[in-house]
Amino acid sequence: MNIQTVFWKEFSIYFNSSVGSIFASFFLFLTSFLFFFGLGEGSFWDFKSASMEMYFYWIPILYVIFIPALSMHLWSEEERSGTLEILFSLPLKDIELAFGKFLAAWSFLGFVLSFTF
Repeated sequence: MNIQTVFWKEFSIYFNSSVGSIFASFFLFLTSFLFFFGLGEGSFWDFKSASMEMYFYWIPILYVIFIPALSMHLWSEEERSGTLEILFSLPLKDIELAFGKFLAAWSFLGFVLSFTF
């Protein structure tokens, strides 16, 4: 029950703040741009058939950049707003808190990734 509460709190923050929309729009723009135009040889237009090779080439590289940025927001926002001490004083285990935030970040990333299909 505690994990679900933390999850919904963090997941709703992505949609109620500008961080989520900026992240989603920037990620989707870069994904689309790199898929269609790429960098160098091997873009979508260079192949003579519909191929998603460049998409699967660039997605792991974008994940290396965007996932740490998304997860850093989880704890830094609590620190900045001064609610970190309150959060740690709640009757939550540390693992429940961390896992709820982890699930919220991955769910938001999955939601954004679903727009690329």
